[in-house]
Amino acid sequence: MAAEKTRELYGGVALGGLGTGSVELRADGSLEQWQIFNNWGNRDKLATWEHHDSYGLPDNLLLFNCVVGQQRTTRALLEQPPAGLRGVEAIEYRGEFPIAYLHYRDTQLPVDVSLEAFSPFIPHDSDNSGQPGAFFKLTVKNNASEPCQIAFAYAMHNPFGKTCSPFSKEGLYGIEITDAEAGTYARTISGMAAGFLADADADSVTYSPDRDSASLYSTLYENGRLENSFVSSVSGAAESPSWSADHCAICLNTTLDPNREKEIVLLLSWFFPEHHENGTGVYVGHKYANWYEGAQDVLVYFRERFDYLVDRTRQWHDTIYFGSSPAWLKDMIGNAAYLLTKTSWWVEDGRFSMYESFHCPTIDPIHVRDAASSMVTMLFPELEKSIIRRFAQHQIANGKIPELFYAFQGKELTLQGLASEGESIGGGASVTYAAGRNLFDNETKYILQVYRDYLWTGDEAFLHELYLSAKKAGDYEASRDSDGDALPDGVYAQTSNDFMNLGYLPIFSTVLWLASLKALQKMAERVGDDAAAEHCASLFERARSATEEKLWNGEFYASCCDESGEKLNVCFVDQLYGQFFSHLLGLGRLLPAEHIKSAIDAIFRYNATDTRFGITNMVLPGWGRYITEDSRAGQGIQPSVTFTFLMLALYEGRGTQEVLDVMERMYDNFTTRMPGALWSTPDYLNADTGKPHRAFFGYYLRAAALWNMLWTVHGFSYDGVEKAVTIKPLDGQTNVAAPIVTPHCWGTFSFAADADGERLRISLAKGQLELAQLVLAFTLDKEPEVAVSVPATYEIEVEGDEIRIAFSPALVIEENETLELEVTRHPPRPATESTCTDPRRPVSRRPGN
Repeated sequence: MAAEKTRELYGGVALGGLGTGSVELRADGSLEQWQIFNNWGNRDKLATWEHHDSYGLPDNLLLFNCVVGQQRTTRALLEQPPAGLRGVEAIEYRGEFPIAYLHYRDTQLPVDVSLEAFSPFIPHDSDNSGQPGAFFKLTVKNNASEPCQIAFAYAMHNPFGKTCSPFSKEGLYGIEITDAEAGTYARTISGMAAGFLADADADSVTYSPDRDSASLYSTLYENGRLENSFVSSVSGAAESPSWSADHCAICLNTTLDPNREKEIVLLLSWFFPEHHENGTGVYVGHKYANWYEGAQDVLVYFRERFDYLVDRTRQWHDTIYFGSSPAWLKDMIGNAAYLLTKTSWWVEDGRFSMYESFHCPTIDPIHVRDAASSMVTMLFPELEKSIIRRFAQHQIANGKIPELFYAFQGKELTLQGLASEGESIGGGASVTYAAGRNLFDNETKYILQVYRDYLWTGDEAFLHELYLSAKKAGDYEASRDSDGDALPDGVYAQTSNDFMNLGYLPIFSTVLWLASLKALQKMAERVGDDAAAEHCASLFERARSATEEKLWNGEFYASCCDESGEKLNVCFVDQLYGQFFSHLLGLGRLLPAEHIKSAIDAIFRYNATDTRFGITNMVLPGWGRYITEDSRAGQGIQPSVTFTFLMLALYEGRGTQEVLDVMERMYDNFTTRMPGALWSTPDYLNADTGKPHRAFFGYYLRAAALWNMLWTVHGFSYDGVEKAVTIKPLDGQTNVAAPIVTPHCWGTFSFAADADGERLRISLAKGQLELAQLVLAFTLDKEPEVAVSVPATYEIEVEGDEIRIAFSPALVIEENETLELEVTRHPPRPATESTCTDPRRPVSRRPGN
């Protein structure tokens, strides 16, 4: 994504690991929002979290110097450097999480300079995705006719460090800033380190003691290097020199011959394990403290596992940005995973969570994380299941599900509707302290998340562990029906639509209830609880009938009705959110197909035409935007809600281009009017300006609902219980290529069809895919000769526009393997001979790309 040069950047690609804190590398070359110091309002008051910026450390920057003949050029690799430094003329920036690409443009530079920066991000490998550090790979190409002397330097400022120490270890030359004071477990309580991977025969590494950025710049310009050499000061010295400061710099020097290119690798790490809970002072630490004793150890690990960490991260990048979708759509979906770096929390005892937003201190709100957490289920399923288990652990005895977990802010917390009823909440304090509002979508969304995580992972033990908890949550929600129509009522402002009174019986919570009943029925059937399954089915039919009677207005579903049954005929974009979730989980239609279609038409007619920046939340036909006390909710745009509605429209057969036109307008807004918003998505936008609403939180977890588009737009679905994959491209497309991502594997697939047959190719980069059933869009004439060219036992069934292929035994595609399958009208060509010697896995293989 190319970002225009501007001082108003809303965000940038976040560098850092799961739960480690992060720093953003933005389109102007700056490193911003240093949120690595546990600085979200902890006991030492390093910074106040809510509504305040994190640390800005302008002295942390990259410097470049080159000398060709008599020409000497020094630049800070920034567009807008601090005073006393000269920056580059322009930067071409492409942010594709987890990687940021920067190409520096300057007419005075005789060499071509570009940077690739990232932190290890490897789905299904949470430990290596939870590293507190980053890689910076500078590529320099000498276009001159004579050798060029190159210097690449990093100036480092650790505001909590006291001692700077250089070190060298087997090709790693680094410098570390630490606070030697002992922490909770007699460890260094703060540290940052930076180092170069260097060839001692070809490169030299120099360093500098405490200097401000302007003096470093002057030193580099005058000398082409820094003052001290590692060769003379470290290697062979009995003891490494050190000095007292919180600033230092390190520089790699090398010679680049004409028409040659060279890569320089800089490593950065941090280590701040003294992580205390806000307000209580309870030590929680960081997961990474189980692996390291200091920031220097992280750099050593990066050097030791360099190939794996770099190659796998790039492989993931190439996978998620692969395919036939428009480039802008791949940009939106791929970058949505930034929230896993920006807002995650992973403490020393292994508890993993995600903040509601970078600007909001609540952890894992059940009603916010529902569609957003699909991303966690697909990429790090064990971490996702651990969060759901924590909600079950803190479930109230009567079945209520807590809204969220608090990270304390040093203020008195009330349980709003929980403690007032004299109910106890288990688990004690700290991250596991459960509380919050008694919302009507806590239980329904919990049920749907339990079912999703079971359905996609196929983890039977997980289902049996949590089934009774989900059942209790359903029983509690059913008890909130006061008039016997099987619909929980008396909702008003008690939903995830913060502070907006949705009325006595809102369509939003009603359709969610229908979806949760379907999910509960499926779970009950799976565990053999026949009575509960029948009860859920009966409740569903009654609730569905009441929904039609009380909320259908002939054109769309009214936003709510009151106790007397009078409808409020506001067209709410979120009226069928539960139906979106139902389609995502293969639960079918909850309401009549013709009514769903009519409601979608109405939302496009009224809400989508109200603004060019998305879809306005609430519109009263004939009057305009519906005015509410909380204007952001009714009159604004909620990107996550727009995303889920558009996905619902795709599931229901709405034209792909019409849906993508709305999405592309949102993309244009995020990249031109709000450069950097792909990595800082607000929860609400002003419908008139497209800019963040005055009451917005940026970096909002709910925006990760976009991740579900990865499946929806490609007509892909996965059932981990039945070991089934479905690929039915939208709008009858006959050539589709896309990422394949499930809780068990990731890789790519392509589907192509013509008059002679259909071809499917699945290549796995990581994990394993077990296939008992494959469902494909069927485009051929239905002749009896149809067959599949794969050496396995299978049965074929053609029904309507689908061909179902059941394998017995199941096909298993392993990591780095490729399955190629062909469906033909005529007898197939001989299959490629299988290289598999295990008769349980008869699959045609060739090495993956």
